[in-house]
Parts: sequence; structure tokens; C-alpha cells
Amino acid sequence: MRFLKFGIKVVTARDVVISIVFFGLGLVSSWWTSAYFYEKSLNDSKASAEEAERVNQLILRGIESIGTIQYSRDNSGKIVSVKIELGGNASGNVNATGTLTDAP
Repeated sequence: MRFLKFGIKVVTARDVVISIVFFGLGLVSSWWTSAYFYEKSLNDSKASAEEAERVNQLILRGIESIGTIQYSRDNSGKIVSVKIELGGNASGNVNATGTLTDAP
């Protein structure tokens, strides 16, 4: 780029080519960086979801092993229904006293 009198800029073909090259490099590097971190974020999300599913299955199996809940599963092992069995015990004790009188 060269300057004429009074600060007027003259753009040459070389300046245009250099600008296009650097624009292309910036575009490619931005795309690569975005794609890399998007892929990394996606993999982290998948791993987190798989871990959460594993923990949920362990919790459900722990509750089931106590015996109060039974799960019905399909062929793939997914829970399709739940049967909850509840029980209770009650006991009581009663004492009573009284006086028997004969009225005239």
C-alpha cells in the first residue's frame, strides 16, 4: 500500500492478494479450532451421560436388592415397569380398670 499526497491510500493487487490469503488462513484456523473443541465437548458430554446412566442403574439395582421394589425389564435390560411392595406391622396394648356398683 502506498500513500499519495494528502494521506490518500492506493491499494495494489498485492495488497488484495495478501488480504485474501490471511482471511483464508484465519477462516481455516477458526474452523479447525471450533471443530476441535466442539468434538471434545461432545465426547465429554457423551462420557458424562454414560456415567450418569451407570450410576442410575446401580442405584436402581441397590433399591431392588432390598426387596421393596421389583423392576420388569425388556430383552435389552431397560426397565419397563415397577412393582412396589409395601408392608407394615402394628401392635397395641390396652389396660382398663373399673368399679362395679349396684344402684338401689
